[in-house]
Amino acid sequence: MLIDTHAHLTYPPLSDETDQIIARAQQAGVMRILTVGTSPEDSRSAVALAEKYENVFAIVGIHPNDANAYPSLDELRPLLLSPKVLALGETGLDYHHSDADHENQHRLFIQHIELARETHLPLIVHCREAFDDTLSILGTSGREARGVFHCFSGTPEQATFLIEQGWLISFSGTVTFKTLKRFAAVLLRSARIISLSKPIVHFCRPNRCERFVRMNPLLWPIPPGFWRICLGCRWNVFRKKRSKTLKKFSARN
Repeated sequence: MLIDTHAHLTYPPLSDETDQIIARAQQAGVMRILTVGTSPEDSRSAVALAEKYENVFAIVGIHPNDANAYPSLDELRPLLLSPKVLALGETGLDYHHSDADHENQHRLFIQHIELARETHLPLIVHCREAFDDTLSILGTSGREARGVFHCFSGTPEQATFLIEQGWLISFSGTVTFKTLKRFAAVLLRSARIISLSKPIVHFCRPNRCERFVRMNPLLWPIPPGFWRICLGCRWNVFRKKRSKTLKKFSARN
């Protein structure tokens, strides 16, 4: 069973044809979809969608790019009453192109960590060009926090550290970018060094660079040869390992 762990079904144009998107995703073998909220408004839409469709679940949070607009997570708390909410996020730090003040990002990230501790929910962490500060905050405020480092863009050494700390890691379609060969090569080395015996998540849609179609669950399935080349393992072996990990991750305690 394939599980899309990070979709944005509430974003247009996907939100304009949700029924068709979910039906086509199931036909392609994607049997469970986790749709991620990036603001209180978007998170409410994600929960409503999850409660409408049996195979859709919600992740609620405030994206670091929007940290200036929200002083707290109070608007998210009522959403956590829904059994269809499986995690908090996406949260974290973004120093690449975010207009949000770093201090506000730090504050909101810590609030997500504290809420995760209170609710025993995993975190979906967005970290872009802010690895040291992200680890520093987790080291002081979130030592017990666990979850997924979404769309990992770090080094093999950083990947190893996170795995040893009990985090899951996701690799997106950035590993296939022809225009970023050196960057892609580093990510592929990160992927290869992680043993399949570890509980790790990969979801890799090669079209990540296409802004308005990149979250389409229909595009999740990857040609088996890609994984054989990248990770040195057969697709069926990898898929069984991944599905076992994701079933545990997407089951709310």
